[in-house]
Amino acid sequence: MTPRTVCPWQARRPGVSKVKADGRGPTGSLPLGLSLRDWPAPAGRWAVLGTRRVVDLARLGERLGYHSVWVPEGQGWEAFALLGALATATERIGLATGITPVFARPPGLAAMGLATLDDLSGGRLIFGVGAGHGELSGGGYARPFRDPVTAVREFVEIVRRVTRGEAVHFQGRVFQVSGFALEHVPTRAVPMYVAALRERMLCLAGEVADGVLLNWATPARVRVAAEVVRRAAAAAGRVERVQVACFIRACVTGRPEPAREALRGLVGAYARLRSYRELWRDSGFSEEMARAGEVANSGVGAVVEAVSDRMVDALGLIGGAAEVHRRLDHPKNRWRDFWGPRSHPASCTFHGHAPRRVPRRGRGPAGRLPVRGGARRPGVPGDDRSSGQPVTWVCVQSRT
Repeated sequence: MTPRTVCPWQARRPGVSKVKADGRGPTGSLPLGLSLRDWPAPAGRWAVLGTRRVVDLARLGERLGYHSVWVPEGQGWEAFALLGALATATERIGLATGITPVFARPPGLAAMGLATLDDLSGGRLIFGVGAGHGELSGGGYARPFRDPVTAVREFVEIVRRVTRGEAVHFQGRVFQVSGFALEHVPTRAVPMYVAALRERMLCLAGEVADGVLLNWATPARVRVAAEVVRRAAAAAGRVERVQVACFIRACVTGRPEPAREALRGLVGAYARLRSYRELWRDSGFSEEMARAGEVANSGVGAVVEAVSDRMVDALGLIGGAAEVHRRLDHPKNRWRDFWGPRSHPASCTFHGHAPRRVPRRGRGPAGRLPVRGGARRPGVPGDDRSSGQPVTWVCVQSRT
């Protein structure tokens, strides 16, 4: 039997709920994970998390009982190598690419990496993929960024077939494979999640993926996206449920204003990307995104000025623990309508100032890692009285 993992400070504080060994909260309804970003914009390069620090934080996340660790990929640390280090440093926590762009490597190479990591980790891998952003790759992937929905569809099909042990011949519009087969086939079907912002990619996730990963979505947008995924899955004749995971930025702090400004800067950084401007335009922020589009090439600072207070309020949860929980549970938001009971990933993003070191007993500096005294649900940090920075983000997970 797997021992129950209890946060060290929880064990000393009567009345604080324990985190279960499978990463779920006391009711078993909300698996939580950690997404450890290597470059937490807009803090700048000085805030880069080193690879060894990421390993330390993953170990700490496992000791605290989190369900999974998610490693994004863009122009920073290479996800497969980093997850290999995490696989040897941990024993139970799930390991996920969250996400790897399909244009970053050929599907055959991705299948080899998937098989290697799943074997190395003892069957703990979750494979999250997405189109990525052409503006960020800068041509460094040596493959033109075109027809992203078709690219993701073809990529998922090739990787799925290859990891089932097939010798794959595939001539697609974006990817071509001629007789590629793995020498070492995974012993299980590795879960594959597709990152999606707009309707076409949401439909694709409903058709072919085990789950969909949403990002920067308001509660209303989550409801719309979940329904699109559900309809697409039904139209494809699928009987299994497609998991819906949503990243929700949150900071429990006694100093909300610095956290709000940090979140505003982060929204501004994303608003430089056309895909996120379109997402937020469709989410009710058309005026803000019109202004952001006009100055998108003038630097992050100019775009940040277009981010309104109501955007910050809608896209992040900032305040004391009671306020954050109130907003999570408020009938108008209904976030909990999307919490799923099964052990599939949800994530939070480690943002802002990274701790200089992680003490051996697993205690993060005040406010640096969840859960801290007074938090009533695993994954929501306690009061950050040291800086007020949004150092931890919460994600809830659902199913259609």
